[in-house]
Amino acid sequence: MIGDNFATPQAPGRGVTIGESLQITGREWLDMVRTPREQAELKAELIAPFRFLRRFIYLAVLGSGSLGAFIFALKALAGKPNSLPNLGVQVVVVAIATGLWRWESQRHQRLVNRLNQWERRQ
Repeated sequence: MIGDNFATPQAPGRGVTIGESLQITGREWLDMVRTPREQAELKAELIAPFRFLRRFIYLAVLGSGSLGAFIFALKALAGKPNSLPNLGVQVVVVAIATGLWRWESQRHQRLVNRLNQWERRQ
């Protein structure tokens, strides 16, 4: 058959069937990962699945705010006084995006460390 080499999903909780005879469950997928740190990273990703999307949004806002701050700083240097409030807004946007990025990183690191410690106790 053409599709024999592809993984086919089964009912929830039953794992994935690869080919016709090999079935892998969720726990076996985690056991395939080599180090406890990698397992903790995967479990953290399962707990917070939209972390990548949030970090992408923070990065986009950070880039946009930085570019806006650069442009408004050049306008302020050129002598346009009405650009100073806009520069302040852009600086605040950059500060908030940076703070959220750092908070997300610290929160993820604490979660991974906690999961790693929990895995060692088991």
